[in-house]
Amino acid sequence: MTGFGARAAAVLDGPRPRRTSTLAPVRSAFRRRAVAVGATSLGVALLLTTAAAATSTTRTVTGGPVTVTVTVVSPDEAPPVKQGLHLTIDRDGRRLFTSDAHRGCTFAGASGCLLPEWTASDPPVVVTDLDGDDEPEVLVTQFTGGANCCLVLSVFGLRRDAAGTPTGYRQHVVWTGHAGSVVRPLDGGPVIQTRDFRFEYRWASAVESYPPLRLMRFAGAGRGLVDATGEHLDLVRRERAVLHRRLPFYRHGRDRDARGLLAGWAADGYRLGLRHSTLHTLRTWATKRQIFDTTVARNRAYVRQLDRTLIRWHFLPSR
Repeated sequence: MTGFGARAAAVLDGPRPRRTSTLAPVRSAFRRRAVAVGATSLGVALLLTTAAAATSTTRTVTGGPVTVTVTVVSPDEAPPVKQGLHLTIDRDGRRLFTSDAHRGCTFAGASGCLLPEWTASDPPVVVTDLDGDDEPEVLVTQFTGGANCCLVLSVFGLRRDAAGTPTGYRQHVVWTGHAGSVVRPLDGGPVIQTRDFRFEYRWASAVESYPPLRLMRFAGAGRGLVDATGEHLDLVRRERAVLHRRLPFYRHGRDRDARGLLAGWAADGYRLGLRHSTLHTLRTWATKRQIFDTTVARNRAYVRQLDRTLIRWHFLPSR
């Protein structure tokens, strides 16, 4: 975990979720947290294939009537540069999904996307109920590779026909960047907590970026993941308070670029309905060239661009 996550995760996240039998983490980028998953079994089979000295690993994860089988074929080198990933989802013994129907790099066979390290306490494949309908969803995390990016989360939800008969699984993909994601039990049901990936590299480097909190709720296979951050403004206020305490460190320091920090702080302010007071602070900083070490005009241009972007990204509360 880099950027904001490494500096203030403990303050923002509050107490770690207590281990339960129904919720599980998806993945945190470089400091992963785990919650045990009920009815999860891991079967590991390692074998050497005759083609290109590749290694094939097959694992099985179960939850209720759902069984997920993942087979990874990678070159016999460390670390593997490319992987062949095949995933199947069976429900009550009937196969309803295969990775032949992939989206993007998530199940693109021999691609740059890797399956993160698999441990019994922190698997990249999780079966858990996200929407409280007693029907488990399948969560899969992958890593695109490279030093600076990125974790990708896929949520598979069961599809049914008009008669209610299961017909398959629909895949919903969200980029979680450096922060990764974790399932958290909050009021109103479990949510997937991550950071807004759009803020990474938008105004600053990854290390200097502070992507704001993003909470997503699974609303069924038809709607997929919907934004639920506005339902938990107490967490947004807590995060903004943490960022606010860091402002003097940037304001009174020389050669410090505050664009990444201010973008995350401003995003939280806009979501809380504090656009006018937030803009007043930003414009004051710009007039004094305290955002980054350049001209007043460029400082003011940053404020205008940030304001337009936050409005376009719908950070203002809906009326």
